[in-house]
Amino acid sequence: MNKDLHILCAHLDDFEISCYGYIFKHHNRYENIYLHLATNNDHKEPITVKNLTELNQIIKHPIIYRQHGFNSTRLRSEMDDLKDSIYKGINFKRNFDILSHDSADLHTDHQVCYEIMMGLMKLSDRFITYYSPSSLNFEPNYFIELSKEQYDFKTKTISKYD
Repeated sequence: MNKDLHILCAHLDDFEISCYGYIFKHHNRYENIYLHLATNNDHKEPITVKNLTELNQIIKHPIIYRQHGFNSTRLRSEMDDLKDSIYKGINFKRNFDILSHDSADLHTDHQVCYEIMMGLMKLSDRFITYYSPSSLNFEPNYFIELSKEQYDFKTKTISKYD
């Protein structure tokens, strides 16, 4: 297994909301899983770190957390800086898959994340997008059903952000 997964999320809670199904089902495919967070929120970050620790214990596979620390309202104008920060964290000598926001997302910061990762599509083995609640014309072509335990865990982690 010589493959990595690079996940890019605009916000700290996007991972819990949109990526848990993929992680629960496919984490064993990857030697390394990297979670790239584009934006920072000092209030929410301790919650994210705790949720990742709990998830790592459940799936028994570490997720490497990389906080890029950009401001969500300036992602469009700072797109090249964010792209550079993310691309420097990818080992292009290894095979990798990408999981990122979908092109139909209505949030500008989510669109920027999609565009950044789309630039890697031809270099990746698989390019998978996920929907967020702010997507237009929700038309998923891949659905991962969660077990009751997984759903309860997901609900518990998301509710910590309230």
